[in-house]
Amino acid sequence: MQKEKVKKPVFIASQICWCGNASLVPFSEKYLACPACSTLISTGRMEDEYYEGTDEGQTLYGKDYWLKHVVQLGTPDIIARARLDLVERDIYWLRDILHYKLPPGNSLELGCCHGDQSS
Repeated sequence: MQKEKVKKPVFIASQICWCGNASLVPFSEKYLACPACSTLISTGRMEDEYYEGTDEGQTLYGKDYWLKHVVQLGTPDIIARARLDLVERDIYWLRDILHYKLPPGNSLELGCCHGDQSS
């Protein structure tokens, strides 16, 4: 069985904020600002399919990203990261969140990773 080729991602202009406001104003060369909710929006992004991720290696968060690309950047792969984060980071994050808001409560998670620890 032959793998289906993933099409090359297409870069598109962002025209609407996550809150639904389409009246964005310039903020800088690479960002627009939403006057309704104060969110900054990148002036461009890849089409939605690029962000969905697959088991193929050519989407933003495909299998190759988590198992190969991050290792090339000098960080552990996703399997090692899950084990390390559980004991090294998750308890710290939970304690920090609980400092500001006890259950029941809502939170908004921005980004799925704590980033490169070497910078």
